[in-house]
Amino acid sequence: MDRKQFAETVAAAVMGQWARRDHRVMGNAAIYCDIEAGRFGWGSDQGPAVDGTVRILVVEDGFGLAQGCTYDDVTEGDIIGWMMEDDETCREIEEIIANAVE
Repeated sequence: MDRKQFAETVAAAVMGQWARRDHRVMGNAAIYCDIEAGRFGWGSDQGPAVDGTVRILVVEDGFGLAQGCTYDDVTEGDIIGWMMEDDETCREIEEIIANAVE
């Protein structure tokens, strides 16, 4: 799993959907993985995954925020840093991907 590309995709989803609101989708933002290409993308959690992809994470409003913080206090770089350091989430994502390949 390309942890950096995963982190950048999560950050783009959070910022586009909840912070800047410049790339809104219906419902919540969901992170998808193209299993064959090993690449991540994001879109709505309200539709089915496209063939060859698996939904691996839903990014709800408030994702990554400490209590009392708003998205005005957070940058895309902050989210990338948090996701790069989040070993537990990355292990879970790698397990989801491995199970989808089997």
